Amino acid sequence: MDFSQLNNVESIAIINPNETNEIEVKKLSPNPYQPRLKDTDVTELAASIKENGQLQPIIINQDNVIVGGHRRYYSHIQLGLESIKYTRVETTNQQLYSFSIVENEERQSLSFIELALSYKKALDEKIFLNAKQLAASLNKSESHITKIRNMLKLPLEIQNDIIDNKRKPSIETLNILIQLKDIKLMIELYNQYITGLLDRNDISRAVKKYKHKPVKEYFKISKTSFKIDMKIKHLDDQKRYELEEEIKKLIKKYEE
Repeated sequence: MDFSQLNNVESIAIINPNETNEIEVKKLSPNPYQPRLKDTDVTELAASIKENGQLQPIIINQDNVIVGGHRRYYSHIQLGLESIKYTRVETTNQQLYSFSIVENEERQSLSFIELALSYKKALDEKIFLNAKQLAASLNKSESHITKIRNMLKLPLEIQNDIIDNKRKPSIETLNILIQLKDIKLMIELYNQYITGLLDRNDISRAVKKYKHKPVKEYFKISKTSFKIDMKIKHLDDQKRYELEEEIKKLIKKYEE
């Protein structure tokens, strides 16, 4: 992560870009909008810094919040180093958020679920007023933002599997899958998809079949009988009594 990537974030002011200073590690704070922080494996980077030193400064803002270079920051903590080289920029909260996403997307380290949770946080905390503003800040289309946010409609079992096992399923396939209302079937199809038993076309056909399945019949009439299957758990005792009486009247009327 360097200054070239700041071009993807609107109007970040670089303070003395050619000047590098050092600051105590304990005075720094991670970017609060970073979707992934503490679980980052920095073992190799820490070994490199130990052998070769810090080759590139981290980027921090006016409040000593890390804008870019979290892995270098955690490497210094792992090595027990007290100071770290930095260059300072000025940022707004919106820029701080946008840059955290840019940093992760450059490394392709975020799953769709982590990205969706990040978008949700940005909107819930009013960092951006709406999805259109969020999309503009990230140079994305609003439809792309919507597709990503839709991932949170997946059952938690699927969301956790994607995060925990670092899966990279097709977002188009997942957006087809969330059209299902049957959670059990959704999980079953997802498991077959990630194991290679089904592909996107198979998922699409399964969803279409589900959506066009016959509507459940609440009653059946034959030449000799009439059967009814009606859910009444939402009715209180009085309503159940009234329904029972109405049905009795109908039965009596037509049996006679």
